[in-house]
Amino acid sequence: MNQGYLLADANSLAYAYRIGGTKLLDIYYDLASKEHRLLAITETVRKEIKPGPRGPGLLKYIADRHIPVIPTPQTERQLDAGRLPRKNAGEHSMTEMSVREHAQAPLMQ
Repeated sequence: MNQGYLLADANSLAYAYRIGGTKLLDIYYDLASKEHRLLAITETVRKEIKPGPRGPGLLKYIADRHIPVIPTPQTERQLDAGRLPRKNAGEHSMTEMSVREHAQAPLMQ
């Protein structure tokens, strides 16, 4: 049963991949599974990963593992309009997704 997402940012994934390859990335993947969550990234994070030196390998891992890439339209609109600095866009998109996920969660009784 999926109890939400474990969201990862571009820097943490790129660093893990650079230092430990897919074995270290598998730790993120396994941690999410143990917590009954899905490892996921936002579309904004995917865009941050793509041009990086390890982008192709990292994106292949994401595709091979069927890691969800979740759209964050508010963040993308703010980026397009120049109202959000690109430097923190990935983290901002993760916050957008977390707020949306929290709002959709059933109330605990």
